[in-house]
Amino acid sequence: MSDIFSAERILASTAGVLELAGTQPIRDVSVHLAQQARRELRILTRDLESRIYDQPAFLDALKQLVLSSSQSRIRILLQDDQPAVKYGHRLIELARRLTSNIAIRVPTAEYRDYAANFLVADDSGYILREIATIYEATADYHAPLKAERLIAFFDSVWEHSLPDPELRRLHL
Repeated sequence: MSDIFSAERILASTAGVLELAGTQPIRDVSVHLAQQARRELRILTRDLESRIYDQPAFLDALKQLVLSSSQSRIRILLQDDQPAVKYGHRLIELARRLTSNIAIRVPTAEYRDYAANFLVADDSGYILREIATIYEATADYHAPLKAERLIAFFDSVWEHSLPDPELRRLHL
């Protein structure tokens, strides 16, 4: 894990904005936030970015979250499903196995080109990339006001999104 943050950063407790540059620090903080989440993760992502979300540590954190409580859930808004469908993605397979806790939807056309991508852990921690194609981000483990704004946007888009038929398991 990167020195950008230390083990003493605690979700919903340790405040302070982190400036992240590069895939590795963004992946490390995403994993760390997911490991500490107790109720919910919300992820808005361009294409389920394999370099961040198709990594064993991240997938293990998601699995632990959903298995820790029947009330925990992970919701993902996926702007472009084609890369994940075409090349495969372990997060999709996990979602297919844990359908009651992990849901993936596609936003309506008006939000498919939304520039930012983010992850919000519970109601407090977040990691935000203002431009999804650039691996620079800000993160904070305890920023309830910022998290609330991201959650409000996410929930609004979620309400107008639909499950992606491309991601459903085909039963023959």
